[in-house]
Order: sequence, then C-alpha cells, then structure tokens
Amino acid sequence: MKGEMADFVIDSSVLVASLIPSDEFFRNGVSVVRKVLTRQKIACASVIVPVEVCSAIVRRTGDTDNAREARMQLQKWARLGLLELVDLNKRRMDKAQELAIKYSIKGMDAVIVQVADERSLPILTFDKELETKISGPIRTITDEDL
Repeated sequence: MKGEMADFVIDSSVLVASLIPSDEFFRNGVSVVRKVLTRQKIACASVIVPVEVCSAIVRRTGDTDNAREARMQLQKWARLGLLELVDLNKRRMDKAQELAIKYSIKGMDAVIVQVADERSLPILTFDKELETKISGPIRTITDEDL
C-alpha cells in the first residue's frame, strides 16, 4: 500500500456483510471485497474495524471459527497492503469525540468518520443510520459507487 492513496474508508458493516451469507447486503459486500482483493480499489479503515467485524460475526452467528477465520483474513489483507489500517491515537480520539457529539453517532462510528474526515475520503457503508446522520459534510458511498 506504500505510496498508493486509498479510494475510500470502509465501514465494518461492509466487511461483516461480505462474511455472513444470510446478511441482506451479502452480495454487495462480496462485490466490494472482490474489488479490493483484485486491487481495483484501495480501502483504508480505522484499527477498530477488524475488532468490530470479528465481534459482529460471533454475536450474529455464534460461530467462533468463522470469526477467527475473519480475523486471520483481515490480518492477511493488512499484511498484503489490501487494507490500510489507520492507528487510533490521542489526536484522532479527540477529533472522534467531537464528531460523536456533533453528529450524535455511536463511538465506534465516530472513529471511522474521523478517518474519513482526516483523509478527505468517502465512507463506504451499508449502515443507513450512520449515512443519514453524517450526510452532507462527510460523503458516503455504496458498492454501486465503486
């Protein structure tokens, strides 16, 4: 990923959808992942996204093996430069707090929004509530926009 600019910030909702066949956005999520894996598009995410993905998978499916497999896949994607992970530090935390208050959004969503704001990138999300709350100042996209 060195030297390449990300095209978008990926929300955990997209990755979760791509890993749970019963998810209503499964096909859309798989489409996004395919574009990232074939390097057609470059994604970045906060370091909290892989945590959210593993947590969501085990909570929704009860399948710890699937959650562990997702963990290994996300670690591999990061190692291969397919997913740029942005560290959370105090400066980013402070900005995420401001965004959480400003948009009345969940804490983890604020961390993801902070990355998009810092990078001036759109957020690829399937989370309609998040999309509604931040629309305007922070651009959101879906798989159809890629």
